[in-house]
Amino acid sequence: MDARFVPALGGIVLVALLAGCGSTPKTSSGTFNPSGTTDTSSPSAISSDSPATAAPAPSAMTTPEFTRSVLSGYRAYQAAYERAYETNDPSGLGQYATDPILSLVEKDIEAGIARGEIWRFHNVLNPRLQGWTPDRTTVAVLDCVQTLGSYRYNAKSGKRLGSGRAVNGYYQAQMRYVAGTWKIFDAKVGKRC
Repeated sequence: MDARFVPALGGIVLVALLAGCGSTPKTSSGTFNPSGTTDTSSPSAISSDSPATAAPAPSAMTTPEFTRSVLSGYRAYQAAYERAYETNDPSGLGQYATDPILSLVEKDIEAGIARGEIWRFHNVLNPRLQGWTPDRTTVAVLDCVQTLGSYRYNAKSGKRLGSGRAVNGYYQAQMRYVAGTWKIFDAKVGKRC
């Protein structure tokens, strides 16, 4: 898919891409339950129901603290995003996202519910800060997201209906500091990375 990246934020300061690999924690044991519940007994399971951690004001953080804080919010959103699709329940996304992206994802999940489908997939993340506004309250995160696999299931029977191929592509997320947490408000998909 070829899409334009979000135009530079007003007053954005471009920074060199930061070194280091990101990883996405495991969100479930991989079992499928047509009722929409997942296995959360694994100690490494992430709950999108736990509130996002409040952070100090971005202007008061050192650059390493700021980077960790933003990327932690981004990864929390991505985990909640996967969980919302695997359970057909977008209610936990509001902790990590705001409009316009929140409404878009909610509508997409509702369309899946209307079709009687559930999607399961896993994205491997490698995010870096691309830039931020001078007050550090709005940040662009650039990621090369690799979707290892995506599978469509019948929500009632659990029968697999189809699958998507493994793909990777650039993903630019716009994050905003809202009431002590980082929330994604917009995103664009770019070319393969």
